[in-house]
Amino acid sequence: MKTGLFPGKAVPFLLLVLAAGCGGRDDSPLDLGERQGGVISADFQAIDDYLDHPTVQLLLENMPQHLGAEPPEVAGTYDAFGGVVDSTIPGSVSGDSMASYFCFGLGAKGELEVRVIDPTVDETWARSFIEGSGDQFTVYTAFRSVQEHPGGGHCAITKVNIFSGTRESDGSLSDLHIGCGIVGLVGGCEPFLIDQAQVSRLSGNLVGDACSAAPQGPANGDKVQLVIENFLLASVNIYTGSGPFADATVNALGSVSLELDPGFTLDFESARPSAGVDKAGNDVLIGEVVAGAFGQDSTAAGETVTYIIENRVGLDEFFAPRLLNSSSSEVYAVVNSGVPALDFFPYDGVEPGAGLDCLCVLPPSAEPYFIGYYSHDSPGYITAGEASVRVFDAADDQEIAAPFVGPFALEVGSGDVLLEITD
Repeated sequence: MKTGLFPGKAVPFLLLVLAAGCGGRDDSPLDLGERQGGVISADFQAIDDYLDHPTVQLLLENMPQHLGAEPPEVAGTYDAFGGVVDSTIPGSVSGDSMASYFCFGLGAKGELEVRVIDPTVDETWARSFIEGSGDQFTVYTAFRSVQEHPGGGHCAITKVNIFSGTRESDGSLSDLHIGCGIVGLVGGCEPFLIDQAQVSRLSGNLVGDACSAAPQGPANGDKVQLVIENFLLASVNIYTGSGPFADATVNALGSVSLELDPGFTLDFESARPSAGVDKAGNDVLIGEVVAGAFGQDSTAAGETVTYIIENRVGLDEFFAPRLLNSSSSEVYAVVNSGVPALDFFPYDGVEPGAGLDCLCVLPPSAEPYFIGYYSHDSPGYITAGEASVRVFDAADDQEIAAPFVGPFALEVGSGDVLLEITD
């Protein structure tokens, strides 16, 4: 797998991808205590392998399990958010907000392709299964994540995920519970322990097509198969040096496969979301562009290469604040105020230190707003501790809450940060 200008980002633990914060309490019903050893994802080849594991049994005691041999069709890519119900993962507590990105493939005879959208996920040899009836389902999957440990070295984590919920007529998922448990650890993984687990409750929006495995090798043996995995919350335009126009557009949290001549180059730039249209009918774009270049590829004809696009480009790191307006007021946001060094596009013409107005009114809503990407950590421009999001009442321009101040705990790959606004 090529990483080009996009080195892997060190994060505490993959559970933070599925839940923005995982924590434990001494009286948690999930707490089994420390256990040595563990299993690998290849040990899960039948649904009984899941059901017989003590961590899975523990999770199912604290979340719904929908039985049956005729589950609904749940194929699709989902963006879900909600909160932690209970957890023994160090570093967070029940009630923390969380976001989850995943996709389900087409099910057949109880098996289902499942993919957690995260660049730290390594190859997995587990088989995933689905059960349920009517509109209710439960999905079981396991995989390995390899991550840099904050104290140095690497940690390989084997993790089981359980998804239980109801599929609505519009394809969304309601009453979605996600249980995740650590079943294997190799390397410097402190303070994580085998049998630590978490249960969260969310709602999931259908945002894309079913996931499916990338084809193995190009159909034309004289070409290189390029697979691009986009972990951003924005779509991305891809340029391979074949002309001035984009060769492809990769949807948010999506992937695309192209067949190209060997020796291609690869540049990309993200699309900025629109806050609406101006009087001339033109889109009012918000946020910054996440862009980068991988350089010339050296993959031989007949082979496949995968590139990952994420929120870190070289030494520059971006974040995507998603604002959940649980207040009673219409609000707007200003990002990165007080940072005079931010003088690059689209900060050109903005008074130094003023920050970027999202140029949008955000009414109270049960779902978070995506207002684009912004610099989080960039040498010579901004440090992670200077990043901020300020919220103002749209009616009188009065600041209605204390600023959200970095450094933010960014979701791996996407840079997502879920921020709740309350009265």
